[in-house]
Amino acid sequence: MKKILASALILSLILVMLSGCGQSNTSKENTEVVSSPAAESTGAAEPVEAEESAEATDDIPYWTLTYHSHSTEGGTAAANEQWWLDRVTEATDGHVTFETYFSGTLMTENDAFTGIRDGIADCGYVSSSTINTIAPGFSLLTMMFTNLGNENSIYENVVVPYMEQYPQVAEEMNGVVIGGMQVSSLTGVVNSTEKAGLIVTPDDMKGKLAFAPTDVITNYFIDMGAAPVSIDFTEWYSSFERGIAEVMWMGWGPMVDMSLGEVLPYHSVLGMPTDTTFALLMFNEEVWNEFPAEYQQAILGLIPEYQAYSSEATIESEAEIRQVLEENGGTIYYMNDEETQLWADAASSVIEAQLEIVQSENPDLPVNEMYDYICQLGEDNT
Repeated sequence: MKKILASALILSLILVMLSGCGQSNTSKENTEVVSSPAAESTGAAEPVEAEESAEATDDIPYWTLTYHSHSTEGGTAAANEQWWLDRVTEATDGHVTFETYFSGTLMTENDAFTGIRDGIADCGYVSSSTINTIAPGFSLLTMMFTNLGNENSIYENVVVPYMEQYPQVAEEMNGVVIGGMQVSSLTGVVNSTEKAGLIVTPDDMKGKLAFAPTDVITNYFIDMGAAPVSIDFTEWYSSFERGIAEVMWMGWGPMVDMSLGEVLPYHSVLGMPTDTTFALLMFNEEVWNEFPAEYQQAILGLIPEYQAYSSEATIESEAEIRQVLEENGGTIYYMNDEETQLWADAASSVIEAQLEIVQSENPDLPVNEMYDYICQLGEDNT
């Protein structure tokens, strides 16, 4: 009988201990938000006693989000994105962390927007070239030779008021939320082969076999009298090496990363920004709405800081690339204002034609009015 009583007592003690452990356990996998009656009735957090631990009173869930990017893992762009991801984790006190899929291992670049919207990834990098194919109103922000002003403040001074002025543009983003943005005002670089020689004015493009990464720039080259060629990126090097193509409108990165500087030794740099590109860091809308308001505000508050960091990193990287090209015998020519204006003038007909295309495909949008408003915002942001 004593053994039975002793066993019963031990069992009772064990059950009490297990019950107590279950009540005090806090797991990162637990995403259920439990609010106190005081918090629910007043909207304010319930006061916490000084001796009570933060872990025991932390009722905010933890999220581990899948992050997609087509940026090459280990490259400059991926490093910039990782910096932002780390800052988001820091700004949310460790409640938002990421499982990253760089190098397009989760989905293709073209599928990034719809993939995040549909929940294939919780968040990720979406380039403006991808957005432009499905968001015509947003695409007007990336028209050639459109000055958007100080790139570090383009988001708050251009993008936000533009989307507020034209709700149609905001509707194009249904299902996703812009949580981060890097804006790059790219200076046009005309790269050419030894045979083609240095390209300085639009007249130098006549008869040249030219490759451009977008339809707009392809039409730009056609207006100058060039002969457009279509090349898959896996054949860029061999095409210029064999003379299948002679001129390429492209930034600095591939000149070293893909060794294109070996077959394109001439680089003519326009004296003004010619393209604006956006790296949009987007969240699935349902995931975003799970975050408390203070986390949403903290993430959006990182945009200016991320922009400044990315710009500085890009400037440093491009300077290093130019140095490598010159050390390897490349020629870099910086166009003067008069020469640059010739390229800007040549773009006017292309811009007009592109606006007409957007208007014809989207008759409900006041395209010219929207573009004029963007230009005004850009001027005010300068």
